[in-house]
Amino acid sequence: MKKNILITVTFILLSLNCFANTKALNYPKSISILNNNLDLAYNDGTIKQYIYEYIDKNKNLYNWVNMVAFRNYSNYQPKSIIAYTINNIKKSVPNIKYSAYENNKRKNHYILEFLTASQNKKNPKQNIYEYNVWYFFPSTFNETISIQYAFRFYNDKTKNLDSSISQKEYIELIKKNKKQLILEVEALSDKVFSYIK
Repeated sequence: MKKNILITVTFILLSLNCFANTKALNYPKSISILNNNLDLAYNDGTIKQYIYEYIDKNKNLYNWVNMVAFRNYSNYQPKSIIAYTINNIKKSVPNIKYSAYENNKRKNHYILEFLTASQNKKNPKQNIYEYNVWYFFPSTFNETISIQYAFRFYNDKTKNLDSSISQKEYIELIKKNKKQLILEVEALSDKVFSYIK
């Protein structure tokens, strides 16, 4: 049995938690981040929690490279949700290194960053590296909204948008675009209020 350490486990853990009385949101069919156009690929919602996931055009939920996910949590403040998220990530990836901090320009807005990697020694081509930025902020409806941006690199280069990119170049690309990426995720947080019905 493969033991890939993927942050996808976190998505499942987050969606199983009970958060009640969440307002429905009306997200667009596509969004743009870092000049990448992403289409809505998955959305689900109950009274407990809503999720909207956007991925690269012509990709699916198993081979995406860029992904943005919006989630909302009722009756919880951002500080509690970021602590909850970190706790679940640590359960999935015990020795993970992450950075969590409050946005110095916006009170009660928090940022979480980390890099994960799956390790399949029998088939290294299946290894995946995934950089994540999560942005947590309060909405006007006594709830917290999170925006997650994830960027993947596949050892199977045919799955990458640019098949010529190396693992080292992937890391350099993250470093080069990190500040701009955080600004763009923050800008998405400003747009969210127009999606609330």
